[in-house]
Amino acid sequence: MDRDVSIVKVDKRPHRKIAQENWGLTDGQMKGMHVHHRVPRSRGGTNDPSNLYVCSPWFHAYVWHDKYFFVEWSSKVGADNKKLGRGILSLEFLSSDRKREICREQGRKVVDNRTGILDPLYLSSPEKKEDSARGGRIGGKTNACNLSGICNPEYHQSKRAREIRRQNGIKTGPRAAATTNAQLWRSTVDGFEGRACSVARHNKANGWDPAARVKIR
Repeated sequence: MDRDVSIVKVDKRPHRKIAQENWGLTDGQMKGMHVHHRVPRSRGGTNDPSNLYVCSPWFHAYVWHDKYFFVEWSSKVGADNKKLGRGILSLEFLSSDRKREICREQGRKVVDNRTGILDPLYLSSPEKKEDSARGGRIGGKTNACNLSGICNPEYHQSKRAREIRRQNGIKTGPRAAATTNAQLWRSTVDGFEGRACSVARHNKANGWDPAARVKIR
C-alpha cells in the first residue's frame, strides 16, 4: 500500500474549531470559552468531537480539573437547597414524574455510553481511587454528625445490620472491643507502636501513609 494513502481521515484543524463546529456555536459564542478534553491528551485523548466540551473558564477550572472543589461546592449548594426546599430538592420536583424521567434517562446514557463513573479510563485511573476515598470520608463525617446512614443507632439494632455483621464475621459488644484494644500495631516507618488507630494517626501527623503499619499481636 502507498505510504501516502491513509485509511483514516485525521482532522488537523485546531481543536477549538472542531469543537465549535460540533456544538454549532458562533464565533461570538466561543469568545472567552474554554475547550476541555474529556480524556486528557496526556492520557491518549484526541481532538475527536466526542472528546471535546465547550465550557466557561470557571467550569473548566473548578469542575473538570478540580473535582474536590466541585464536590464541596455541590455539597454546600445541596445543603442550602435541602434546608430551603428549593431547586431539585423541592418537594414538588422530588415527587414529580419529571424527576423520575430525568434520572432514568441519565442512568441509561451512562450505562449505554460507558461515560461518567462507568468510563473505563476513569475506573482504572488513580483519580477514581482518590475520589472514592474522599467521598467515603465526606459521607462518613456527614453520617457521624447527623447520626445517619450506618451511624444511625436504629440501623445498628436492625435485622439488616445484624445479618451483614454475621455474613462478614464482624463481632460487636464488649468482647469485640476487648479483642480490638488488645491488638498491637507497629508503624513500618519509625517503629511507633500502639493500637491500629493510634499508629494510623501517628503516621498521618508526620506526613506518612496512615496504612504504613503492621499488626504484631
